[in-house]
Order: sequence, then structure tokens, then C-alpha cells
Amino acid sequence: MKWKQIIKLLIIFIFITGCNRNELSHLSHNITFQDQTQINYKDDINPVDFIASVDGMTISQSNIEENMLYISTFQVECPKTIEKVLGKQKLIYRIGNEEYYFHIDVVDNEAPKIALQKNTYTVNENENLKLEDLEYDIEDNFYDSKDIDVSILQEENKYYIQAEDGSENKAKKEIVVKNPENEKSESNDIKSDKNNTSKSTKNNGKKDDEKSSQQTNDKKDTNKKTSQQDNASITYHFEFGKTYKLYKSDGSYDIVTCNMSNAMQICSSHLSKSGKSGQCIPVMNVDGTLYTGYELIIN
Repeated sequence: MKWKQIIKLLIIFIFITGCNRNELSHLSHNITFQDQTQINYKDDINPVDFIASVDGMTISQSNIEENMLYISTFQVECPKTIEKVLGKQKLIYRIGNEEYYFHIDVVDNEAPKIALQKNTYTVNENENLKLEDLEYDIEDNFYDSKDIDVSILQEENKYYIQAEDGSENKAKKEIVVKNPENEKSESNDIKSDKNNTSKSTKNNGKKDDEKSSQQTNDKKDTNKKTSQQDNASITYHFEFGKTYKLYKSDGSYDIVTCNMSNAMQICSSHLSKSGKSGQCIPVMNVDGTLYTGYELIIN
């Protein structure tokens, strides 16, 4: 009885093994596919391109027409498109009634795009920049903006906005953060420089007058006329918020709006254009609390 059970098991094993062997060996052709199995979501790839060879014959463009691959005595019908969805996909290739399978992995490897509507923010010393304070737009080639994880990073005293999509692609952009106390200190430094410049100019003028007076005792009228000509000057004002010409080294110019960052450059370009000597001096309001522009004095 025991031997009969063993024989039955052997017969079942041989039957199953024989079926599997026939199932594996029923394909009459051999398709070799490319090694690349991972493709980007945005890539436009013809599934025919995944075939490296058929029955040992290398494929060329002359064998391909749309989704069909023509061999001398038969043809391979390839999938027409690849589904634009992330994840594993099985592509089916047919030769007559036979099917050949190739598995690919569709992924998204493109990071989100960050556009800052405002790049500079002011934060007090004991405060931190918050995400809700930022003005920005996020775009992604696959995920909706509401599905993008947005955060603020602080690295080595610098702030960044970071966006990460569902495929773990990350993008970050630096945010300029200013401390109002530091800005006030810089403003005071500029004011001090202005006062020092004014004092120096006044002292130099006084010394020149004394020297001129000593040398012109015997030619008073002539030297008086010369002194008037030397002291003649032209003054220009460049106020924040107004537009002026910003001259370039080749003589051309751009029309720009004057502000704290470019006022000195505008003033210097006009001085250089004049071809004369002079100086650019920062100008404050009547209260001495706010800078309003620059003054150009051409001698």
C-alpha cells in the first residue's frame, strides 16, 4: 500500500514537471531585451526600442515601422504606448499567437520647481522665519501642488525653502533674511561716513583758502577771480523711487529705478560720464532718520 502511494506521487511529479517543461519550451523564438528597465515618467519611448535582438539578429531602424518589427520571415507586434502611470508595468510582445513579456518600472525623477514671489524677508533676532510668511509658487510635472511637502531649512545661518514630491525628488532655493538691527547699524555707518566726508571736505577747503590767500597778496583781484572759478560746482540729486540713466563703460545706458542698492552706482556713472572730478554723498531726510538718495557734486 505504501509503495502504491509512492508510485502515485512519482507519476504526479513527472506529469507536473512535463507540463512545466512544455510550457517553458513552447516559444519558438528568442527575444533579447535591453538592460534598461527603469524609465522616466516624461520620457517618450517607443516600446520597440526595448528589443535588442530577435533570434540573435540585431535590430536596426530599417526593421521598425510604428509599433511593428519586421524580420525576414515573421514580424513582432509591440505595444503601441507605455501607460503614463508610476510603478511596474508588463509589456506584451507578440509573434503570431506567442506572447513575450518585458517588465519596466516607470518613475518620476524630476524635482519640483520653486518660484519665490518675494525673495527678501526681515526677521527680528529672536524670531524664526515661518513658512506662512513666504510668498511662493510650487509646480511639479506629476504631483499636484497640494501634494508637495514644503518646508523651511536653516543651514549655516542661511534660510532655504525646500519642496519634496511623492517620489522623494527635492528642490530648494535660498531666501534672503535681514535683521532690522543689523540694517540700522549699517545705516548709522553710512551716516558716519557722510559726516566724516563732509568734515574732511570742509577742512581741506579751509586749508586751500589760507594757502591761496598767502600766495596772492600782490595779485588780489586776479586770484579772487581764479578762486571763484575753482569753487564753481554743479549739483545733481538722485532720489529713491525715481528713474535715472545708469551709464555703462561703453557710453550706453539703462533706465533704472533708484533704490538703496543701486543709488551709489547711478551717481558714480554720472560722475564718470562728466569726465570731471566730484563726489557722491548720501542724503537723509530733514529728521536725519532715513536715507532718501544721493547727491552728486561736480567740481
